[in-house]
Amino acid sequence: MGTGSSAIEKIKTIGNDYFSKGEYSKAIIAYTKALRYDPYNHLLLGNRCAAYLKLNKLKNALEDAQECIKQCKSWNKGYYRLALVFKSLDLNSEALFNLRISLALQADPTVSSSLNELENTVNQLERGKAVLLELGNHSLRPTPIPYLIGVQITEVACGIAHVLALSFASELYVWGDNTQNQCGIAGSTNNPRILPKLIDKGVRAVCCGGGHSMAFCNNGEVYAWGINAYGQCALPGNNIPEPTLLKLNTKIKAGSAGLGHTVILDDKGRALATGWNNCGQLGIGNTINSRDFVVIGDLANINHISCGAAHTLFVTINGELFSTGTNSCGQLGLGHLQDVFSPQKIPTANSISFARCGEEFSILVSADSNVYAFGLGNVGQLGNGENSVNPNMSIITNMPKMLGTEYAACTKSQVLAVTRNGQTYSWGLIGDYSGNPPSIKSPMLLSSLKSREVKEIQCLRETFLISLKYTHPEKCFISHIPLEAIEAGKKYSLYLQLVNNDLEFTVSPGDRISAKAFSHDTGNLSKGEIIVYFDNRRYIIELRLIEAGNHDIYVWCNGLQVTNSPAIYTVSPTSLCSCKCYLPIINKRIQENKLIVHAGGEFMLDFLGFDKYDNQSSIGGELYIEDVFIEGSEGLEKKLIDLGDGKYQLFLKGKRAGDVLLKIKVKGLYVEAILQDLVIEDGEPKIVEIGKSEEISVQILPGAAYGPSCIVNKLKDTYFAGENLQFSVDAIDSYGNTTWNFSEFDIKILINNRNVEYSKITSVDYCGNIISFPSFIAGDYQIQVSYQNEQIINKKITIFPGPVSILKSIVKGNGIESFQISKKKNGQRSIEIEFYDDYDNPANPENLDFSVKDFNKNPILTSISQSSFNIYTCSYNITTHGFYTIDLFLPQGRLNLFPLQINAWKDPKTIKKELELIMKAKLEEQERLKKIEEERLKKIEEEARLLRELEEEKRKKELEDKRRREEELLKEKQKKLDEIELEKRRRIMQKIKNEEVTRKRATEALRKFEEQKAKEEREAKERKKWKRIGGGFNVPFQVDD
Repeated sequence: MGTGSSAIEKIKTIGNDYFSKGEYSKAIIAYTKALRYDPYNHLLLGNRCAAYLKLNKLKNALEDAQECIKQCKSWNKGYYRLALVFKSLDLNSEALFNLRISLALQADPTVSSSLNELENTVNQLERGKAVLLELGNHSLRPTPIPYLIGVQITEVACGIAHVLALSFASELYVWGDNTQNQCGIAGSTNNPRILPKLIDKGVRAVCCGGGHSMAFCNNGEVYAWGINAYGQCALPGNNIPEPTLLKLNTKIKAGSAGLGHTVILDDKGRALATGWNNCGQLGIGNTINSRDFVVIGDLANINHISCGAAHTLFVTINGELFSTGTNSCGQLGLGHLQDVFSPQKIPTANSISFARCGEEFSILVSADSNVYAFGLGNVGQLGNGENSVNPNMSIITNMPKMLGTEYAACTKSQVLAVTRNGQTYSWGLIGDYSGNPPSIKSPMLLSSLKSREVKEIQCLRETFLISLKYTHPEKCFISHIPLEAIEAGKKYSLYLQLVNNDLEFTVSPGDRISAKAFSHDTGNLSKGEIIVYFDNRRYIIELRLIEAGNHDIYVWCNGLQVTNSPAIYTVSPTSLCSCKCYLPIINKRIQENKLIVHAGGEFMLDFLGFDKYDNQSSIGGELYIEDVFIEGSEGLEKKLIDLGDGKYQLFLKGKRAGDVLLKIKVKGLYVEAILQDLVIEDGEPKIVEIGKSEEISVQILPGAAYGPSCIVNKLKDTYFAGENLQFSVDAIDSYGNTTWNFSEFDIKILINNRNVEYSKITSVDYCGNIISFPSFIAGDYQIQVSYQNEQIINKKITIFPGPVSILKSIVKGNGIESFQISKKKNGQRSIEIEFYDDYDNPANPENLDFSVKDFNKNPILTSISQSSFNIYTCSYNITTHGFYTIDLFLPQGRLNLFPLQINAWKDPKTIKKELELIMKAKLEEQERLKKIEEERLKKIEEEARLLRELEEEKRKKELEDKRRREEELLKEKQKKLDEIELEKRRRIMQKIKNEEVTRKRATEALRKFEEQKAKEEREAKERKKWKRIGGGFNVPFQVDD
């Protein structure tokens, strides 16, 4: 594999990996890159089409699928991809026909399932009109072939019992008898089937013999298949199962086949013949069969060939007529009944346009529209009003000359002729399937085909296939295409001019017309409506598109694009309905998609107007700043600039820092804000929308610091010792917004004209300094702050002592000691207290609570006096002996040593006696409490016993209920089992009876089947014997041993 192929495979593998991961956009990029190396690679085109389908890019998928088929018509997946595109476009009829081709090329369960679904969904009316009709086969009126409804059949060829039909797209359909492989395909051929082997060969013409077929291609090649017992296929073997290319040294233009012989015409005007030659029908001077094509040497400048059962007619370019072969009924037109082995000129035939051979008679049409006949005429097939044999060329006088005969076809005993205006005349033996077929001796207009525009007619042995004029997609065109833009939402009609194969305008409905519009820029389906209908002898494509811009209008006629499809259709926007503003990507943003500007700075918004279909539109007329209303814009200055073409720019300036939410109205219409960003895609910068909002979030940041505007915050006039003494010096811009300081503040702190050390911390928001210094020493301080030589503050503050510390206070005096009461000693006592704060500053308590209580908690009279700012004296007098509790409270708690117990004691013996009495009282109280506890425990034990008895009784009852329920369930289950057993026995007996009935029916059906089979075999043997009703041949399909 070369370097290019290796690169393609590598990139294709990368694309396939992306596709399997669901990354379809990346897969498309990879496939596109690979296609640069090989733009005609159908596999890459098919893969890219599949990726486009996943992304719903239907126009791109459509183009890739069509190109894929163009590059490889034999690849089934190309048609399957195109079918998927059509199905996504809701063009189910087009999808149906492509699925048929895909399935014909290769069996696929997925395709088969999709096809079955559409076969049941798409009705015959939706498939289009039928251009191939069948007349005969037990029908006196032409009827469509259902499978080919909607298929544009351009040419038909018939054998004895099989048919070839060629479509406009060069698809060859086959059906009928296939016992000799004359259909060239395996399987059932009861209904038309596409011959897959020839789908990409460019077949342009076909012909059929009795049991063989020929296909002629655009490049001059010929394929043959079917019976070859006499060499009629010019190939080795007696039977050719499928189309096989003939090895010829010349390019072939056309051909004709008889029952067992074939004659073809090359591009040099020579005739070549092969096959059955028992009567000289090959024209090679003898009656020896030929298994290879032999040039008929005596003929030149041949323009047309027609083969009968065993005779052949040749028409030259200058209108001369030659004949050869059997002449038992005068079918050679030579004036006698002797067989001829070499082509002989018919002297009386001049200016002949074409000839048609029946089995034992011949029909000619001259350039001046005269119709002639000769040969067997026993049932009126010569059209001369007689039942006789005529070996001389005679004119059919009753055929209207003025209409001009364009085509003629012959069965074994009937003729159909088509005039220029599409009328069909018939004569000869016309079957009515009543057992007594009528014989028409002169041309008669067929009323059943009177309204049909017949193109040509081909015939099986007793059945005609009528090919109608078909619409030629490559000649059809779209007209009334607007040169100027059509306003969005407005209806506009395009006209589809249909042209048939005779280059005549088609003025009747029935063709399958489809139309879709795609955006020219994005490839997506255009927004709006498309309606196709027939009116006033033409198809109307009514458009109502709402998406502004250029659109590609695709139009299909019977599944194929018309000649100027796609047509460009331009849509312009309507009047203003709404507006949007776009935030330029050059603005800085934070994560919340806020616009960020500095106080005093401007930010810009681009305005665009849109119509009611969301198309960009001119805002309309002049727009002034008074037309723009902004909610939340208090404090913002605004300015509007007109850029022309309905585009404007709005400039806003904010002074106050902070977050602002703006809602904008333009001429009373709310404006939608679009956030944009710049991204890199495929190495190219691209602006994309990243969000939409009805509000615009703006963050205005402060400007540069301005000395006179800077301030000191959080500095009080007074503090207490130990209080957090901290203040901030904030930088303020010229608009009064707190901002960042770009140089240091000059700060001095003095006490008693001495500098005090302080700490400085830059604030969290970097908008100033946080100053703190120790406040342990009470007194007056002076604070001085300046910025860039501009004084900000010069302020005096006072620090007072802090709260009294219970740890730092000093307690002393005789009031804190025990003493003995006696008549000699006085009970007057005192306690002196010096109060300080935590930082050793003299402090005055806010509230002082002093108490003295005896043993029974009775208070003793006390007093408090203040001797200085921070010294207090607490006094009390005790006259009764005993224990006393002294307590001293401050709001923040007790002082150290307190509560304090002192003893004013008596004689020791008295004290001992009092203690004994106290202990006795305590023991009595303990005994009383013990008795109460014992009684409580007994009561609890009795309640527990009663509860256990109740639970035991409940448990017994539940067990009894459970046992009773289980017995009932067992009885019910046994009853059901008995019923099931009885039903099972009944079914077994019924099954035995049914099997006996089935056996009897099968025996009877088998007997009838064998009888029917025997009957069919007898009828088949009879059919092989061709009855001679006005002529006929009994030609075997195989050579006798």
